[in-house]
Amino acid sequence: MDDLMFLSRIVEAAKALEVPLRSIKSAEKLIQACRDSDRPVVFLDLDDPHLDAIAIARAIRSAEPKVTATVYAFVSHVNEGRIAAAGEGLFDRVFSRGQFVRVLPDLLT
Repeated sequence: MDDLMFLSRIVEAAKALEVPLRSIKSAEKLIQACRDSDRPVVFLDLDDPHLDAIAIARAIRSAEPKVTATVYAFVSHVNEGRIAAAGEGLFDRVFSRGQFVRVLPDLLT
């Protein structure tokens, strides 16, 4: 994630709730981490120019054997192209960055 201030908010929220948090940028490694977790929750940044979050979400959704994971995305509210590209069924929910920060503690629990 390029936005270090935003990343620090996520890290601090996870620490405060004692929730393990990992940063994984490979679809294969992320799918394996989901398989290794009891209740995997994935957060993907649709604004990150170094990460194809939509391709990663597609890989999770089409993995064989099936992966059961909750997949959330967050994006700048002005990035309408990425919001539209997120489409139906890839993400459990797409949040604006502001919404995401407000609901993050609930998502982590």
